[in-house]
Amino acid sequence: MRIRRILLATDFSPTSEAASRYAAALAVPLGASIRVIHAFEPILPADLYGAVEVVSINEQRRRLARRQLDSLLAGFRKRGIRCSGAVQDGFAVAVILDNVDRRTDLLVLGTHGTRGFSRLLLGSVAEKVIRSAGCAVLTVRPAAGAGRSGPRARSRRRAAAGRSQAVF
Repeated sequence: MRIRRILLATDFSPTSEAASRYAAALAVPLGASIRVIHAFEPILPADLYGAVEVVSINEQRRRLARRQLDSLLAGFRKRGIRCSGAVQDGFAVAVILDNVDRRTDLLVLGTHGTRGFSRLLLGSVAEKVIRSAGCAVLTVRPAAGAGRSGPRARSRRRAAAGRSQAVF
């Protein structure tokens, strides 16, 4: 299988930034193009009185998402990667799956690694996409220990440091 077209789904989080680095690292040597999509989920007003403020907030959020997308695309272009992108209204899973077509060779997306109760309540976008995507999917996890603190994260970092020192 040859990878010619990569679809990158992003929410502009640090995990998505890591996924974009993977997509670029694959696209450059393979000569593949990247299409970037961002699912914009508008905030809905609780009542009619707040509708004007919510519309204004959504417009600001949409402009920010477009600027972030433009910046990401500019970075790809500097590396000589053919790319395009879109900010599309809708829920993330639906937007991502709507953009996977028969020409998509690889879908790349970050996974936030939620576990336990929060995953039970919220579900996992990555998991739902993996189950339904009609192409290969590369998920990128947060860096080990990134954004985590406490004894469990410290013990992981110590264990990893011990393994790397043991090699020498």
